[in-house]
Amino acid sequence: ACNNTKPTIKPMTDTCILAGTFLSKVISATDPNNQILKLEVDGGPFHVTNPIANFNANNSIGASTGTLNWQTSCAHIRKAPYQVTVKVSDGGSPVSLVDFKTFNITVVAPPPQNLTAKPIGSNIELRWTKPTCHLTTGNKILNYCVYRKSDCNFWAPANCEVGVPAYTGYVKIGCTASVNDTLMLDTNNGAGLSQGTNYSYLVVAIYSDNAESYASNQVCVQLKRDVPLLINADVQTTNTTTGAVFVRWIKPRLGFNALDTTSITGPYEFRLMHHDNFSGTFTQIYSVTNNFFAGLNQLSDTTFVHALNLNTQAFAHTYKIEFYANGQFIGNGQKGSSVFLSSVSSDNKISLSWTHQVPWNNFSYDLYRKDPAQTTFTLIGSTSSQSYADNNLINGIEYCYKVQAKGQYADPSILSPLLNFSQEICAKPIDQTPPCAPTATVVADCIAHTLKLTWNNPNNTCSDDAVKYNLYYSPTENDSLQLFQTFINVNDTVFALDDTISIAGCYAITALDSFNNESLHTAKVCADNCPEYELPNVITVNGDGVNDFFKPIKNKYIKDIDLKIYNRWGSLVFETSDPKIMWDGKVIQTKQLCVEGTYFYVCEVNEIRVAGIISRTLKGFVQVFHK
Repeated sequence: ACNNTKPTIKPMTDTCILAGTFLSKVISATDPNNQILKLEVDGGPFHVTNPIANFNANNSIGASTGTLNWQTSCAHIRKAPYQVTVKVSDGGSPVSLVDFKTFNITVVAPPPQNLTAKPIGSNIELRWTKPTCHLTTGNKILNYCVYRKSDCNFWAPANCEVGVPAYTGYVKIGCTASVNDTLMLDTNNGAGLSQGTNYSYLVVAIYSDNAESYASNQVCVQLKRDVPLLINADVQTTNTTTGAVFVRWIKPRLGFNALDTTSITGPYEFRLMHHDNFSGTFTQIYSVTNNFFAGLNQLSDTTFVHALNLNTQAFAHTYKIEFYANGQFIGNGQKGSSVFLSSVSSDNKISLSWTHQVPWNNFSYDLYRKDPAQTTFTLIGSTSSQSYADNNLINGIEYCYKVQAKGQYADPSILSPLLNFSQEICAKPIDQTPPCAPTATVVADCIAHTLKLTWNNPNNTCSDDAVKYNLYYSPTENDSLQLFQTFINVNDTVFALDDTISIAGCYAITALDSFNNESLHTAKVCADNCPEYELPNVITVNGDGVNDFFKPIKNKYIKDIDLKIYNRWGSLVFETSDPKIMWDGKVIQTKQLCVEGTYFYVCEVNEIRVAGIISRTLKGFVQVFHK
């Protein structure tokens, strides 16, 4: 015990610093007893490749202040922070008291430099230079990862915010092979990028320990508008053979970053290519040619109704426009599909979902429905997602639907909104949701040979559409349950059994609705027998009708027996498997009445139990009299 109070180090925050820059951090401590303090610092920065950190402290009475200085270098880059431990001690007596605190220093890698983007056809070529830190040993750069998003909204990393966080909207599109590979061609995984869309890019360096650098400068670029752009794949007729899709595109643009008709001369040709569904091999279905670019009419020469042997009911249709000049292929815009609508029916509800592959952004969808009494479609709702649930319908009634997508390119000079209908589909809501399971109880009286199974009506608790029940039964607890009986009255919730042979068995109940949707089974409930089997020890085979047969005194819930009766010399005189026995005292070989005397029996009794057939052995003597 002493009157000394420990000194206190002023709280410190973690620090990030760019590799190659100088760090200077002030550390201070105070002492409430105004004693002479000693301030010390140690940790990662003092045990690294040169240059290492240094610390100078001004130790004085009641307070001490020091400065940690560290000239960082590229060799200090790593994913894990460097931990620094600070210790202050006073000159107290009889003991010196101390305080400890820690903080972290993260050395962040500088970004790749001079990122540029150049449109090449439907691809974009990206180039950059190495960061200022690109060591060939130690924690070196493995490669670079490229990120892309479809807008030009600016983002710059905050202090210590390395890599490209997901909230920015950027998506990683690929990584290079090595530190020297500073070129990437973005082909959108071979599908090509879309004209009329703004694309932003960032590049990040990846190090051996998975550390990431700061992101590079952001570049934003748009493909050259030197090819036609698809703007419509609009289903006009739904049919398996005579369907129709309206296809429309816009001509290439002339001028800067567009088509140069001086160097690319006519005749000019559009070829409309098509395949069924969302993937397949394109085939040409239409073409239009004009010797002069200005002669290609924006209305008549850039539209086509695809209607030859077309099945628009079973699948979507995908198109692209190829552009030729003087017989040479110039390029094509990105492919686009019609909207394909699907449905899933359930109880009083039809769930709709749709999909498409288009080069523009569909930002809204209008849902149209035609009821059984209607001849035209009416708008029932709008959504920005690609699904919609139509509720409060009548089960078994057919409803028809179609959806219209509203979209636009990022380039505001392109026609907007782009309106495209899906095919029409029809569906009937059906109840596929089963009622909830009842709860069953069983009461068995094996003395009276009775069993009563009861359960609740689920319509009174957790369902509203149960109409009948299925009763399932298994003779033992190990057998599988099998359908035993159906109760067609939902108010009939009792099953009674009066059976002298056996009441052992297991039961379960399910509830069904009018669509035969079946609930889960109730918990299996079981009942057991109480078998009894007892044999007499004397019979009088005199034909007076009293005690003339060897038969059981008690015989209940017995499947069968294996009885053998022997005389005093061990010879078998009778055997049977019938639990009733009814031995009249005659020898089985001679059919003659056996002599009076004592006979020994061994009887294997097979009892009917819910666990299965249980065997037990009875042994005893029976006295046979003739009078």
